[in-house]
Amino acid sequence: MGAAQGEDAALQKARNLAIQCSLPVIMFRWPAKGNLSDYGANENVCTRSMSRVLQFFDHLETVLPANQTILVGHSMGTRFLIETLDRRYAKSTAFNEPYHMCILAGADAEAEPFCQKLTKITQGSKVTVIFFHKSDAALFCSS
Repeated sequence: MGAAQGEDAALQKARNLAIQCSLPVIMFRWPAKGNLSDYGANENVCTRSMSRVLQFFDHLETVLPANQTILVGHSMGTRFLIETLDRRYAKSTAFNEPYHMCILAGADAEAEPFCQKLTKITQGSKVTVIFFHKSDAALFCSS
């Protein structure tokens, strides 16, 4: 979930995804303020929340096999997936089994660090999909 979306809207999207795909959906809710005007504050919250999110993904992998897991990140929430895949790649010399798919929707990440991690990101899943739209207001705010 991104930073400029409230919890109710995110939960509804998770419900819809579960219904449309007939699959269980697990949503990690990080404490973003839920509106675009607090973008800078949300970046700080994102940074402070990173270790908890990484712990969440570590635990998730003990319960769900990576090759059966589809990761979806939206907007600033994609930063968590990028760091998860980067750290996961660095943790082992023989790379762990990749996730089934990783979707970065409206990926709000700095271009240079993202490009430096792109190999690790794409090796972390069998399929990696990146969506963005040039008129995305949150991406415009983050430049």
